[in-house]
Amino acid sequence: MTPLVFVHGISIRAESFSKSFDKIQSKIRKRFDVTIHPCLWGDSFGAKLPKTPKSIPYYGSYGGGKVIKERSDPVALWHILYDNPWYELDLLACKPAPPTSPIPGRQSASSVMLKKVKDDLFRLPTQVALAAWLVQAEIDILVFSRLAQDLARDLEVRFLKAASSSTDTPAEYRLAIARSLVAQTITAERVQNRDVRIAKDAKLRDEFVEVIFQNLGESYLAVGQWLVNMIAPLITNRVARARGRITDLIVPFVGDVLAYQNKGGVDIRKHIHRSIKQAVTSSKSDSVVLLAHSLGGIACVDLLADKKAANDKVLQGVALLVTVGSQGPLLYELDALESLRFGEALPKHFPEWINIYDPWDFLSYKAEDVFGLSETTVKDIEVNNKQPFPESHSAYWDNDETWNALANHLPQRAT
Repeated sequence: MTPLVFVHGISIRAESFSKSFDKIQSKIRKRFDVTIHPCLWGDSFGAKLPKTPKSIPYYGSYGGGKVIKERSDPVALWHILYDNPWYELDLLACKPAPPTSPIPGRQSASSVMLKKVKDDLFRLPTQVALAAWLVQAEIDILVFSRLAQDLARDLEVRFLKAASSSTDTPAEYRLAIARSLVAQTITAERVQNRDVRIAKDAKLRDEFVEVIFQNLGESYLAVGQWLVNMIAPLITNRVARARGRITDLIVPFVGDVLAYQNKGGVDIRKHIHRSIKQAVTSSKSDSVVLLAHSLGGIACVDLLADKKAANDKVLQGVALLVTVGSQGPLLYELDALESLRFGEALPKHFPEWINIYDPWDFLSYKAEDVFGLSETTVKDIEVNNKQPFPESHSAYWDNDETWNALANHLPQRAT
């Protein structure tokens, strides 16, 4: 039977490797006449962060999934608003409405306030005093005008209930509108790749919110406490531990790449070489297939592209390289591969290469157009893991498209 060596990728250690290996082995045994062999390098050569790193602010308080005490943090609120500018208005829509007795023939207080806010929003871009602020904030007046008018229309359609529940503290509602408009404006400018000052200057941003708030006819002194009380615990759970959580997520990815680029690459490639040799020896086969995920694909490309590989009996037995969700082509174009400089073709001794990628996996890249002029056969196969990133990066093994892509390249199991 042809041996197949599985080389894992970024941030994988023994426990997660075992799960992936078992899953891949189960899939392969059902379809292909190959024996699968492990190549686990993460525990020995991957990046290791101290249990309590001292370089990361407050990691000891909220890293590794820990939760800190509840607090109200303006930074955390803006973190949410940049992602969802309607956040505060959505919360206000949940506020219980005060008991009222409608007076026949007279408009409700909420209807009066809603009309006033809408009129103010439509007039907002024409305010002379606001023009200077738009220039200072580097905001496009046309973008701001469109967003203010869209917000005015959406208020009536989506947030009439919020308005009716805020008549006791109308400033609370108007302040949420002001922040929503500023958040939408910053987000819109970012989408256009405009590096506007207000997106970086928090003092200017908060002053601009106050100017809009004042032009909606209220003073900060009237702001109620209901929204503040609601936001504090909610943003704590979502954002307050963000740095620790983000660190826990990013460090294994970035750390392994940095370790590979720095000093671990040689050790990882030597380990892969030993794994190939062991697989060939135990299977008593002349050829072997490499299945490499993510950073494992980079290491395999580097190993096989090395000039020394041309005279290496072990590596010359590699008949097929399959990379899945790999960054090798990108590192080549960045001139960051160890064994192959940008502009150089793959060497003649390089084996046939199948590169599987998912456009929704932002750590996967195409190889065929990058190495198309090489004598080696390089073929891209696109799959759809039907998962958003980062889940898409580790979803290949559960996707039948991955295994269908290999149907014509691996010996089939007899039925």
